[in-house]
Amino acid sequence: MTPETSRPSTPDDRLLGLRLRRPPQVISREVGEWLMLIDVDTGFTYEANWLGAQVWRLLADGRSVHDACGVLAQLHPQAREAIEKDVVAFVRDLLGYGLVSAEVAPIRTEAATAEP
Repeated sequence: MTPETSRPSTPDDRLLGLRLRRPPQVISREVGEWLMLIDVDTGFTYEANWLGAQVWRLLADGRSVHDACGVLAQLHPQAREAIEKDVVAFVRDLLGYGLVSAEVAPIRTEAATAEP
C-alpha cells in the first residue's frame, strides 16, 4: 500500500470529495473581487474574499471541491496544501450556514478526466 491509500480518511479528505449545490433560496452576487451570498428565506448574508469568489464559481460549474483545488493550484503560486486548507474552511462555512447542500462526487480516473 502507498502512504496515500494506507492513511485513514480525515474530515478534510471527506470534504474534498464533495460536490456542492446551491439551494434555490440562496443567491450570489460578486462585487469587485468579493462574493456575497444571501439566503432570501432567512435574510442571512455571508461575504467571502477573492478566493471564496473563485471557489464559488468553480463549484457552481459543477466541479468537486477536490477539482476546484486543483484548478486553483494551477492558477496561484501557493502550495496545494495551503489552498486546500483555505478551500476546506470556506466549504465548512458554506455547509455550516446552510448555503449549500452536498453530495459525494463520483471518483474520477485519469482516463475519465482527459480532454478529448
